Amino acid sequence: MNQNIDNENDADQNTNGQNETNNTNSSGNTDQNEAGQNESNQTNSEGNVNQNEDPTKIHLDTKPSELISGLFNFLKSILSLKHQGYKYKKVIDEAREGVVFAGYNVWILICSIVVASVGLNLNSIPVVIGAMLISPLMGPIRGLGFGVGTNDLPLLFASLKNFGVMVGVSLATSVLYFLVSPIDIATTELLGRTEPSFLDAMIAFFGGLAGVIAFTNGKNDTVISGVAIATALMPPLCTAGFGIANGELTYFLGASYLFLVNSLMIALPTMLLVRYVGFPKREYVSIRIEKRVQAYIIVFLVVVLAPSGYLFYKMTKKSIFEGNVIEFVTKVVEPSQSGMKVITNTKFDFENSVIELICQNKYVDSLEVQRWERQLGQYDLEYAQIEVIQTGDRAYTDMKISEALNQAGRNDNLIDLLKSKEDKMTQMKDELEAIKNDPNLKKDPLEVDFLMNGLKLEYEEVDHIIISRNFVINQNNQIDTTYSASIDFKKGISADTQLKTKKRLSKRLLYELQQKTKTKQDTVLIYSLHKDK
Repeated sequence: MNQNIDNENDADQNTNGQNETNNTNSSGNTDQNEAGQNESNQTNSEGNVNQNEDPTKIHLDTKPSELISGLFNFLKSILSLKHQGYKYKKVIDEAREGVVFAGYNVWILICSIVVASVGLNLNSIPVVIGAMLISPLMGPIRGLGFGVGTNDLPLLFASLKNFGVMVGVSLATSVLYFLVSPIDIATTELLGRTEPSFLDAMIAFFGGLAGVIAFTNGKNDTVISGVAIATALMPPLCTAGFGIANGELTYFLGASYLFLVNSLMIALPTMLLVRYVGFPKREYVSIRIEKRVQAYIIVFLVVVLAPSGYLFYKMTKKSIFEGNVIEFVTKVVEPSQSGMKVITNTKFDFENSVIELICQNKYVDSLEVQRWERQLGQYDLEYAQIEVIQTGDRAYTDMKISEALNQAGRNDNLIDLLKSKEDKMTQMKDELEAIKNDPNLKKDPLEVDFLMNGLKLEYEEVDHIIISRNFVINQNNQIDTTYSASIDFKKGISADTQLKTKKRLSKRLLYELQQKTKTKQDTVLIYSLHKDK
């Protein structure tokens, strides 16, 4: 009886085990089939391994909303800077380390400042670029942006301190170099760093933005060197040192202004990017201290950005003004008389801007100037004044004789004077044509137009500068070319200052002659146009 029960139990267990096994196998097979089918469906739905799909056909959504949404998502995926790959702690530690200016950093800065000063002194662009590549100026400026962006007040203070050290060392080095340098001529490379423009600010901003994007993503190798060249922090510092060494306050102020604008335009995108991508802000022991830090940073931003915003606005207006002047001269002034050459100098002011027009080869009367003034409003220059400087003496004389002849009627003396003058002009014209046909004299390598604009900016105490090119026949019956200059000083310039200016101008012209024309001339004579001023 018991044995039968046990056999029945064993039979039930075997039956149950077999059923469970069958169920398990059936379930397992079903799950595997379903999983395989799902994977096949999923693969086919993604369009990767579907053998029935034609790979030569491109499928596009036909609904405009889906097209726009897809395009937006595509652009967002390639332009977005927000991702999870930022190593916040490592980036901030590297920024904090780059702020420090001590030891080898200072000596690298000194060496690069000397190299840049030599390049500016020799007017050599490759040397200046090489100096910018080795200079470590970006660290403290980048630290300012990180300090403000992460509410890190100690980092901000450290950056400000080292920024001051950097500027002090740079100025001291450049001043010392220019004091001992035998060349005290303001070259074109130096003059190009005395006044910032709107484009300079744009270059610094986008250069700084490219630099901080590369820095936060650990891609410094290929970008930082280009940013150092584009933002051009070092040449303005060297130019400021040149201004101090030579007593040129305008050079110092203009170059310092350019350096500060470039520094701000580098720090600003750094702060904006750090805030945009969500770098963690520094934590403090209490909310009270954190609010105090935020207040300090807001005050710092207001103090820095408020005047910078005004200066940037003025710089933008000046660039627009200069562009309008160029268009006005090209479309109105130059076409008014055929063959007339015009050199333009501008003085920008919000209310009383001046357009100085140096008209060559032609005489411009007051009626013509009035016609120009009536068209200023068409180029947004209605608040500007036109000052015309005549350099066409022969044309002026012709005009005066014609006016006198019209007033006197048939006056024989005036007619004889006019005929005599015409004969003399014909003779002079023949002589001039002979000179023009001389192949050695057809081209003037001195580039007088470019040089005159530079001299006008460099010598503010001078009202007018006239450069004369003289031709002398030597003992071998060959034509030698010599140069001289005549200057007209502004009122109130002392005799001592006039003498110093003449010496400086003589050195400058000798330097330009040696560099551009290879002319060996012992000295360049400088004459005064009006000794009674």
